[in-house]
Amino acid sequence: MATLDAFLRPMGNRLIAVPLKGRPVAEPAVAIADALDRQDEDAAFREFIQANDDLAAETAVGRVVLSCAPPPPTGDLRFDAVAEFLPFADRSLLGGDGAASESLEPGL
Repeated sequence: MATLDAFLRPMGNRLIAVPLKGRPVAEPAVAIADALDRQDEDAAFREFIQANDDLAAETAVGRVVLSCAPPPPTGDLRFDAVAEFLPFADRSLLGGDGAASESLEPGL
């Protein structure tokens, strides 16, 4: 750790450990791209839903940390748009704890 810190400091960077449960938003974007390459839109959509659930389970700070690196392109503008928006979604609109897999109340 000290060697890595010595390498990073001259560049103005620091290494910190942050307790997180979820994956950085870049990881599901890669999985979505892989699913789309296999022409499996259902798997791509499930990956998107899981990414939302992962972020919903985090604290606000955790969501920021997991979203600090932008997701790579998925090859599909629809999924690219939602991947870019996902970290900023208003989870209160989803009801409950914000998990997208929950049922929405009628009228929302």
